[in-house]
Amino acid sequence: MENTEGIERSLLFLIIVQFVGTFLCLLAGATLVAHVDPLSECILYAWQEGESLSYGEPHYCDIIGYGFILNNVVLIVTAYLTLRQRSNISSLSKHFSMRNLKSLKIGIRLIILHLIVLSIVFILTIFLTVGYKSSCDQFEEHITQLLNVKLNQDPDLLRGETIEERFVEDPMFWRYAQQVTNAFGSNMYNIKASCRALFTDPDIATLLHDNHVKKYSGYFGWWYHQDIYSYDAQAQAVRTNVLIEASLAGAWMGTFVWLGATIFIFVQKKRI
Repeated sequence: MENTEGIERSLLFLIIVQFVGTFLCLLAGATLVAHVDPLSECILYAWQEGESLSYGEPHYCDIIGYGFILNNVVLIVTAYLTLRQRSNISSLSKHFSMRNLKSLKIGIRLIILHLIVLSIVFILTIFLTVGYKSSCDQFEEHITQLLNVKLNQDPDLLRGETIEERFVEDPMFWRYAQQVTNAFGSNMYNIKASCRALFTDPDIATLLHDNHVKKYSGYFGWWYHQDIYSYDAQAQAVRTNVLIEASLAGAWMGTFVWLGATIFIFVQKKRI
């Protein structure tokens, strides 16, 4: 009977893990979809368009986001089968001996569902991460090009201005430029940017929004009956970054949770 109780506790733990994984996948999908609406502004797979920047195709974000959300149907079915397995063991343990209980194995359907869920979550997470990194690389390349042009201006045209004097009112420069000293004691400036700094940059957010407005202002202005030119770049950039990082965190945590659940159920299959 003690072994039966141990199996029941193990399955109860598995059910809890499954619901945690379900919540994390829902978090990953919901936050990704939320950042796209209502103007179809998908920050993933953004690209340079001439001297400006353009949002990625909205269907990329929709496919990944709703993929996570719709995957919850499979997750709920998986949790239900596990709960039914635990209920069967609990009821049978009252009427049968342990030798009979050993014939009650974890079904192959439950194992297959775990593998399917893990595969879907992992694939969606990879696409989400690649899209995030792709946008980050495009933003960094754009910023690097702009700042290199500023740094490499003809000294004869600057009338003796130092770099500090020239960029004293240039927040973009000081956001990304790092001052270092070379072996001869001269100051040099290296351009280095983190993805978070790029995604929260109001100048990048403004470029993305303005380019988007030029393309789709007629459609969204007519559909929503409002002026979509009104825009708080700093607030929108921070909001987008928070939602994207929440989606990434939920996706990767969900992947590891479902990986753990899949390994755990293989162990339990050998145990029961």
